[in-house]
Amino acid sequence: MQGQKLVYSPVSLWKNFDSTSLPFEQEVIDVNEVDGIVYTRIYFNGVQYEDGISRIYGVFAAKKNKKDLPAIVIVSDLGKGINQNEVSFWAKKGYAVFGFDNMGKNDESEHFSKYPDSVSYANYLSAGRHLTHCDTNAKETCWYHWAANTRRAISYVAGQDGIDKESIGLLATKDSAVTACMAAAFDDRLAACAVVFGVCYQEMEMHAGHTLEEVERAEERERWFAGIAPQSYLMHMQTPFFLTIGANSPATDLDKTYEALNLIPKQTPWAVWIAEKMLDAGGESFVKNLDKWLTARLKKQIDESLLPVACFRKINGKLNVIVRIPDEEEVQEVQIFFAHEAVKNSVRYWNKLQLSNVADGIYRAEVEVYDKTKACYAYSNVRYRGGLVLSTNLIEVDDNYLKDVQTSKKTKTIYSGNMGVNVFQVYSPLKKDQDLNYEEKKLEMQTGPFDIRGLAGRDFATFALNDAKFTKGEDSVLAFDVYSKAEQDLVAGIVTNYGADQRIYVATEKLVGGEIWQKVCFALDEFKCDRAKSIVNWGACEVLCLHADEDIVVNNFVFT
Repeated sequence: MQGQKLVYSPVSLWKNFDSTSLPFEQEVIDVNEVDGIVYTRIYFNGVQYEDGISRIYGVFAAKKNKKDLPAIVIVSDLGKGINQNEVSFWAKKGYAVFGFDNMGKNDESEHFSKYPDSVSYANYLSAGRHLTHCDTNAKETCWYHWAANTRRAISYVAGQDGIDKESIGLLATKDSAVTACMAAAFDDRLAACAVVFGVCYQEMEMHAGHTLEEVERAEERERWFAGIAPQSYLMHMQTPFFLTIGANSPATDLDKTYEALNLIPKQTPWAVWIAEKMLDAGGESFVKNLDKWLTARLKKQIDESLLPVACFRKINGKLNVIVRIPDEEEVQEVQIFFAHEAVKNSVRYWNKLQLSNVADGIYRAEVEVYDKTKACYAYSNVRYRGGLVLSTNLIEVDDNYLKDVQTSKKTKTIYSGNMGVNVFQVYSPLKKDQDLNYEEKKLEMQTGPFDIRGLAGRDFATFALNDAKFTKGEDSVLAFDVYSKAEQDLVAGIVTNYGADQRIYVATEKLVGGEIWQKVCFALDEFKCDRAKSIVNWGACEVLCLHADEDIVVNNFVFT
């Protein structure tokens, strides 16, 4: 009811919604063929409101004259229109693809979805509090209308000729995960729902409720979490679900994401890929893995009941990670990653462990524990022969479990060339026009002067700086060697409060260039933020970043 404060659950919110009752009344804007792909731009009826019917704008793309194609409905990212490149990419992969607009009216697009005046807030640029709050009820938020559009889009695709109606998938990125969860939870026409770098949980804010304002705020949050929050929909998820998340994603919490995924009903298959050395963007390997899962799931060639499982075990006083893989014959590669507790979950230093195959389908890796007062975490990525990579459960042990575990000696050496590429990754917050497609820029080993090998690239980052493995004092200096053929500036940055509100402290060193290894040293007080302030202590340093305009080779990072 309009304007009335109501608490909707996912079930009651969508109880009477029928995504097929309204005729589509399709309007074709144009049809174009490019490289054998036919693109049809259309409008069709969305949802009936008191003052009119919304009109959904979208692009349907498929290979010409092909039949029984698996289909993908793409939910555009929050505040963005149709990603034409994404539509084309998946169409070329052999899918029938429908990308549609939720953003609504904007000055940059000729065509967009149109909403009646009564729900003008469904236009992203006019959303206001309807985007972030549930002041009345869930039906009067942007998310409800965007999810309704998504369900109508599914209905539209299901009625198209040339597609396999049993093989329709939903694909969402980042914040559009909220819309995808709302749409997929109760739609049995979907064979798959894939969320990429998306937030599948939202923090539940607690309010004491002593004042009228606090009570109203608590009630508003109750309405939001009951009717909008993605974890509320995962509890009802009927569609096979796949999530890709970066191991160091600043946007979401890995632990709470797993808690949310475990809310999915037991009868609904789900899987996750924790992409190592990824934040909130991916490159070729991410796309390949998503394609592998979509293909396998839409063709029903995957059994998530046979997913690998990890656990911690104490063996002869040492902490070990054990991974069990039911379908051993299909395994191509197993990787195990371990981390100590960090100041926040997103800045854990995930260390790749050496493992052994101790029996059919059972792998073991011994863990070096450096601080028994800090919890330990691990997961494993398993690559199957078809190329699909799936992760195990995220596992944790606390200080009580670790009290009788042997500890290893700490070190001042953060990185040396014999460690390969495991310690650093590509991350470039020091660049103003940074390209978020980090994974395409691989770091690699390269030989420098005196045949000494180091890590080569232009943008480096590591979460290792504040790991329990390394010992340092407040007066410690960070020192390392750099080989640069060119004379140039090396910019070093330390990130604190990693995430949306992060602050970067910067220091610069002049590289003289030439066939030499140059020693570079930074004291803590040399790093300055935009307010010309220094970092208080090394314990606040969450990420170390380096940037050079031309290629450099680095080696021998130590605290002195």
